[in-house]
Amino acid sequence: MLFSKNPDIMQKINVSMKEFFLVEQPYESAFSDLVNAIDTENDTIYTIHYRSDFANSKIIRDFVGAIFDAFEVPVPWRGRFVLITDELVNNSIEHGSEKNDINECIIKTHRKADNSLFKISVEVHDTGKGRHKTDLADEMLHKKDEKIDSHEVYMGKRGRGLFRITEKIVDKLSFGVSNKGGLVVKIEKCIDTNNNSCHEEEKTKNTQEKSIEKISEKNSQKTK
Repeated sequence: MLFSKNPDIMQKINVSMKEFFLVEQPYESAFSDLVNAIDTENDTIYTIHYRSDFANSKIIRDFVGAIFDAFEVPVPWRGRFVLITDELVNNSIEHGSEKNDINECIIKTHRKADNSLFKISVEVHDTGKGRHKTDLADEMLHKKDEKIDSHEVYMGKRGRGLFRITEKIVDKLSFGVSNKGGLVVKIEKCIDTNNNSCHEEEKTKNTQEKSIEKISEKNSQKTK
């Protein structure tokens, strides 16, 4: 199952996996390809490999907006997630990679069978070859044991401090070591589409506990 082991929250359905490469494709054709691939019937994983270029940030940002439109998620959440995704991708380009490096954005979507809940996660992988070439992920994981706020470490290294806002909006904010050798940042959110609020059970759980963890052992074990 893609998102939850709790059958009362999410039901198991088919998983669709789609992969895209944003290298030199013009905005119009790249965005069209992504939008045409949106699947509102199945759990879907969209893996987007993108060149470290701010033009690709706009494509990914607009794609996230199109996903929210397709799932008819309330407008406030659309704007918030577009803003956060844009920040993650921009940071990977500006601070986490060199020009023409290939970064990665993985977007996962799920909708409960009765359409009452929509869940999305966005994770961004960079190469770690940008301005800050220290192993930022390992540093933040080390700070966990020292009870030092990893968000301060990230903001100190990566600049623009939207993450204080981000952690108030998302259910889970995680840091890890990317399979590309740099940093991976992941955000997750479950939204009640009936009353324009997040799933209260997950909101309460995640507000009480900050997540500073390795995203997945699979990420670090992927083929180089």
